[in-house]
Amino acid sequence: MHENQTSIPVLWVSGMGRVKVEPDMTEVKVGVVTENQSLSVAQSQSAEVVTKLIQSLQEAGIKKQDIQTDEYYIFPEYDYQDGNQEFRGYRVTHILNVTVDNIRNVGAIIDLAVSNGANRVSNVSFHVRNRTEYEQEALRRSLYDAQRKAQTVCQTLGVHLYPVPIKIVEGSSDVREERPVTYGKTTVLSSASTPVEAGQTEITAQVQVQFTYYSPQ
Repeated sequence: MHENQTSIPVLWVSGMGRVKVEPDMTEVKVGVVTENQSLSVAQSQSAEVVTKLIQSLQEAGIKKQDIQTDEYYIFPEYDYQDGNQEFRGYRVTHILNVTVDNIRNVGAIIDLAVSNGANRVSNVSFHVRNRTEYEQEALRRSLYDAQRKAQTVCQTLGVHLYPVPIKIVEGSSDVREERPVTYGKTTVLSSASTPVEAGQTEITAQVQVQFTYYSPQ
């Protein structure tokens, strides 16, 4: 609490608002890693599996625009023995980013991808499709929080708060996801669908608010 140059007593407080919400969409990365001494063969094998993988995903109801290439790269592979470098072949990696609208289908989509040749599954992340209403609610809660803090300070000091703030500075609103589920190379499939739990997403908003107050006569 301090006074500014015009001798109007002011009080700065911070406010935080949080809203927890269940995600309603998922993104998962699935892909293929192929190795061969011939680069053209490795690329051809990769293309064949990825084409089959994309077709199977679309047949399962994934829209074409929800399947995007996320990574594609080629690395030469070497073996090292007794200080000597020996060329082993090429590694081709092609990773797709797949958006799944129905979270309940994620496990089945993962199993489908693996059964159709995917040997890389990773970075399962959960998102809220329409965030605006939750962001607005988080902002309202952050303002209420700031006002409660200001009232507590003024009551403690025996002064009166003007309830309408004279300045509000909004901080960045962010979405903190639960830790993503990560899968390594998959080699065995069970008859049951891979279990994937979405948990909750927390949407937050922060504000810095300036109030004025006055002393009782």
